[in-house]
Amino acid sequence: MINSIQQFQAEGVKKLEKVFNSYA
Repeated sequence: MINSIQQFQAEGVKKLEKVFNSYA
């Protein structure tokens, strides 16, 4: 359960980084 939550957060961070990079 905890591992799936950590993986979900990691994927969210990657998506946010892509969004910030596209606006940078």
